[in-house]
Amino acid sequence: KLLTLNLSNNYNVGDDGTKHLAEALHHSSCKLEELYLERNSIGVDGAEHLATALCHTDCTLQELDLKRNIFGDDGAKDLAEALCHSNCKLLTLNLEGNSIGDDGVKDLVEALCHSNCKLLTLNLSNNYNVGDDGTKHLAEALHHSSCKLEELYLERNSIGVDGAEHLATALCHTDCTLQELDLKRNIFGDDGAKDLAEALCH
Repeated sequence: KLLTLNLSNNYNVGDDGTKHLAEALHHSSCKLEELYLERNSIGVDGAEHLATALCHTDCTLQELDLKRNIFGDDGAKDLAEALCHSNCKLLTLNLEGNSIGDDGVKDLVEALCHSNCKLLTLNLSNNYNVGDDGTKHLAEALHHSSCKLEELYLERNSIGVDGAEHLATALCHTDCTLQELDLKRNIFGDDGAKDLAEALCH
């Protein structure tokens, strides 16, 4: 009857171990709702296995923590495709520290705008490569009528003044459901802070 499994910081689970976990996730007897796999050398193949499992009708997973793995934009794309599937029940996805850049963000944004996507929390912190372009796409998702996101974490990326302005504009939109936004350790300075402050007054 296990609902939560934490295998974080084992370093060596890898793609092969992740494949076996993915097979368990779509087994009719598996009731797992939360799976934590931080820092386990999971690459593109492992992300693909998990994405496949998330699309299965018997998969009950609602929270998946994959921070500090190594699958990059390609793995993010596979997971984004899973989020669009009607069987995917995921509410929380942590992709912190996976070398995801603007290309991976674009794929995730497409998922966030899909009517089947149920995601409420997305963590893209410490990817370093999410810049103003990726932030622009995220902002567009935030005011999309199908996006349900309530928490977005973007710590330590490369978000400048333009990115902050895009997010500020999204926050003012009637369809934006965001309640928590983490932007620490970015590079937008006082000008970006001003844009965000003006959004808070909307």
